[in-house]
Amino acid sequence: MKQLVALLFLVLCFSTDVLAQQVTDTTDRFANTREGNELYKKNDFDAAEKKYVAGVQKDEDKNAASYNLGNALYKQKRFPDAENTYKRAAAAKNLKPEEEARTNYNLGNTQLEQKKYEESIESYKKALRKNPNDEDARHNLAYAQKKLEKQQQQQGGGNDEEDNKGKPKENDQKKQDQKQQQDNKKQDQKQKQQPKKEMSKEEAERMLNALREEEKKTRQHMNKSGGSPKSNGKDW
Repeated sequence: MKQLVALLFLVLCFSTDVLAQQVTDTTDRFANTREGNELYKKNDFDAAEKKYVAGVQKDEDKNAASYNLGNALYKQKRFPDAENTYKRAAAAKNLKPEEEARTNYNLGNTQLEQKKYEESIESYKKALRKNPNDEDARHNLAYAQKKLEKQQQQQGGGNDEEDNKGKPKENDQKKQDQKQQQDNKKQDQKQKQQPKKEMSKEEAERMLNALREEEKKTRQHMNKSGGSPKSNGKDW
């Protein structure tokens, strides 16, 4: 199978063979289309276009004239006009599978030239349904799908807000941390500013008595040991 990188050139593998009619009598049922084909072979696409337009209006096989008209318009790079013409040709009744496949393949190429990737993908799929062995259509389909994927990535890329939905952004997280620190600091200051509970008279007397009792025991201990208490570095 050919590499995808070569698919760009496959777009140029355009089905430019005009449809010819088999004339079984001397009537002029396909005159305009036949004359258009001769001009097309000479690369006179503008003159061929005029003959094909007349063929669409007058010739018996209008599908062949429409298909060939689409080819002439494509060669002139008039892709929107070619697209509409191929659509009319593809919608014709009693098309053979190979004719329908060829028409949709060329329609896909015309849409691809206009970067209508989704439409071209559908046209190539239709061509492959009628002719599964068409490798050009298969490769162009893969190319169009790749181009569509790239287009969607470019249009929808960089949506970090959606990707990070539910996650705090880095700056928001820093703000939250700073706010929490400020709240904690305010709480500490509030606690420090709270007035100390005033000691009752009874509590003061109990504390004084306890200090006196401790001092009395210390003197007794000093008298027994004959020394001084060791300093623990605290101020009483």
